[in-house]
Amino acid sequence: MDKSEFYTLPKAELHTHLDGSIRSGLTYQYAKIKQLKEVEGVYSQHQIIKNSTVEEVCQDLNDYLAKFALPIKAIAGVPDAIQKLAYDVCYEKYDAKIFYSELRFSPHLLANDHVGNSLSLTEVLNSVISGIKLASSEINSKLPPNLPSFKAKIILCGIWGFQSWLDECVDLANAADPEKNHIVAVDLAGGYPSGDDWQTVPEVLTYEDAFKRAKELGLGVTVHAGECKGPDSVVWAIEKCSADRIGHGYRLFEDEMLTEKYFSGRDTKWHYEFCPRSSILTCAQKVDHHCLKHVRPGTRNMSLSTDDEGVQLNVLGVEYEFACDKYGWDRDDFINSNINALRAAFSKEVDETYIAKFLTCYQK
Repeated sequence: MDKSEFYTLPKAELHTHLDGSIRSGLTYQYAKIKQLKEVEGVYSQHQIIKNSTVEEVCQDLNDYLAKFALPIKAIAGVPDAIQKLAYDVCYEKYDAKIFYSELRFSPHLLANDHVGNSLSLTEVLNSVISGIKLASSEINSKLPPNLPSFKAKIILCGIWGFQSWLDECVDLANAADPEKNHIVAVDLAGGYPSGDDWQTVPEVLTYEDAFKRAKELGLGVTVHAGECKGPDSVVWAIEKCSADRIGHGYRLFEDEMLTEKYFSGRDTKWHYEFCPRSSILTCAQKVDHHCLKHVRPGTRNMSLSTDDEGVQLNVLGVEYEFACDKYGWDRDDFINSNINALRAAFSKEVDETYIAKFLTCYQK
């Protein structure tokens, strides 16, 4: 396959953190306005890049997540900054030829910068929706008819350790967008409790109840699992949280029986959102022993995503090129991955007619 096609052909992406995609220019702009340089000791955009991106393998997931802190602090609590983030990310997706994208974020993290700026969760959400709508309108106004329309949807994230946040995300989604035109799902991200008995921690039951309520309201459910925790976290996400999709999920392969049950074929009803580079940077997988050596989208219900473009300074084409170079992926794998993603999309707007536009573009 001509590797340039990884970058030029239309793609779909299901797992991108909006709050992990804040570029250094936006961070620097609002860090200056807030005079954060006096607090954080960051006096140039170059330092921001150094302090908020990852190039080498981290010690663990928490080490990786620490890179979120400064960019979030710079834009949190400022509607214009949050709107600009959403607007810019949509254009970055479009420039990377990603025509369908689900952008997930924690509204709580963007609500308060703890240096005097705060917003309600609704104000945060409205800022994101405004940025997405403006960018989408501009992009679609200039697209030729042979290409799929650009669509960006929202997944709201609860965070482990903040017990009420997931419930509040479900409430926010239901109140702000009951028709699910913009908000299509909820998620739970962050580091799991330590220890083998983590499922007995009281907050776990709170999350299970919140996901149950989300499903009753017609929201999709995707859960970070099988990344920093073992196969039991994937089973918990599916059996206790009614997950439709699994964010990451690589460590399920540590248990052959569970893999056969929950990830046996392309027709398995649970879709897995693989993020190759982040899986290595967070130590969830090793390059030479990655489960992608044995997993192909033609035989498994999975697709590729970037995870955190701002933290990793990458685009989706890089993930496909990585899979090609390291694990022998070819053009069929690329096509199957994107079709799998579209068929697992939470948006009601992704129908067979929309998917057919992608397939037409893949014809030589």
